[in-house]
Formats: sequence, structure tokens, C-alpha cells
Amino acid sequence: PPPAPPTAPLAGSALGLGDLRHVATLVVPPPRPGAAAVVDLSGVAVAAWEDLSSGGWRATLQTVVNSEPAVIEVEVEATSAASPPVLRRRRTFLLEGFEDTEGIALLPSGHVAIAQERRMAVSVLLLPPASSSEGDTASHLETRLGLGAANTFDTRLPAERNKGLEGVAYDPEQGLLYAMQESDQ
Repeated sequence: PPPAPPTAPLAGSALGLGDLRHVATLVVPPPRPGAAAVVDLSGVAVAAWEDLSSGGWRATLQTVVNSEPAVIEVEVEATSAASPPVLRRRRTFLLEGFEDTEGIALLPSGHVAIAQERRMAVSVLLLPPASSSEGDTASHLETRLGLGAANTFDTRLPAERNKGLEGVAYDPEQGLLYAMQESDQ
């Protein structure tokens, strides 16, 4: 099974591609049942992680989709170290007025930051909390969230042809939100 995410930053260390390993390939279902398969998953953030007594693990992920702007919350579970992970879509937040969504970061109090590549902007909005009736992942909840409900920040970075914001990350210890711009370097 994959190791649990670190609970604190790794002081003075940096990760390179050689430090990463492939754990599983997952296919995220489309933003809406019956829609075309998701082909442009742009970002993922781990919202919750649990090691299971069976040696397996369970994670809740917030994913952002570019082709049809949406945040799709999924639960991934491997019941044992040898079992393949099973993915279930829990909730979908259709992002109205957003475009070219590329990255997602979890912020305190249920907020998320979403990078919009061509607008060179980061939008922060509140995802409604899951209700206790949503514990049954067989029933899927879809919610529409408009850009007007978000606080959007223009990075004021120069935009080049498809060389905009590709991701966001949040450092909870420093309270800093980072936006990453694509480059040729």
C-alpha cells in the first residue's frame, strides 16, 4: 500500500522524480453520469487518508477537471495490501463561469483554491460540507458553484500562449498559497 502522506513538511528536503513510485492507475468517472469520460483531469488533492486494519487504505480525493470545469470528490479504497483500489464518485461540483481549471489545493475550513490557467487567476471558494446522508456513496450529489461565489485573485503574471497557471499548493504551517506557472525550463 502507499505510505500515508506526511503530517509535517520534510524539513530541508526536496523530492525528485526518482523518489516517487507508481501505486495505482485510477480512472475518474465523468463530471456527470452519462457524460463523456473524463480525459482532462488537471489536479488532485488528498482530503483524507486512513490506514485500514486489514493492511489496506482509504483516501478521499478532490480532483479538478479541465474539459468541463468541475471538482469531483472521489473515495478510493484498497481493502488489503494486495487488492486493487476501488474508486467511487461521491460528489461533483460543476464550476460555472470557470475556464481552463488546472490545479486544486485544500485550504482551511472547507475552502479550495483552483487555478485558472488562461485567466492567470486563482479562485478560492467554499465547498459545501458533506451531509451525513451522503455517507452512502451509491447516491451521487451534484452541486453547481458559480464563479461569483469565489474570491478570485489575479496573479498579474504575464500570460503566454497556454503557458499559464498549472497548479496551486497550500502550506498550512506558513499559511501561504503558491501558484505555479508553466515554463519551458
